[in-house]
Amino acid sequence: MTDILIAPKLPVICKDRTTRHSALSAMAEEYRVVCACKAVSITATGPAVSQCLCHCTDCAEVYQMTPAGFVLFPADQLCINTGKEKLKAFSQKTPSLKRYFCEDCGFKTHHTRDGIPLVGTLSNNLPGFDFQPQVHLYCKSAPADRLQAYAGDGSTKFVDMPKEFGGSGEQMTC
Repeated sequence: MTDILIAPKLPVICKDRTTRHSALSAMAEEYRVVCACKAVSITATGPAVSQCLCHCTDCAEVYQMTPAGFVLFPADQLCINTGKEKLKAFSQKTPSLKRYFCEDCGFKTHHTRDGIPLVGTLSNNLPGFDFQPQVHLYCKSAPADRLQAYAGDGSTKFVDMPKEFGGSGEQMTC
């Protein structure tokens, strides 16, 4: 069986699943994202790089919730197991941000951003994942009373995004 690895700005790479997993620790975590119609199945293996809450207007419109909780994995840890041909992508207001969804049921599976070798998926797409957000993004878009609810959570709150992700890196307090 062959899996397809998704990486922004890189060609699609095929790897043999058994080879890839044999290099990982037997204790490696594995999370599966399956769309509503079960045509698309994606596996994220290994620890997440970050857990974020995004307050941007794009996420609010696309996911119909704000903030949107998502988990970031290195691109080489996310594999499409089934349904690659069913995945379609779109961009909202940010052309460099690609959101992937199943063309049959519309389920949003993951997203990538040009130039950043990470792949994100909504935290509620990962059954059993203990979501503990460490970072808030686009806090300037959030109403002050909503941010106040996160005042004592110990997470870093960015006005937009960290510099490494193309943002200003400016932080704010609640």
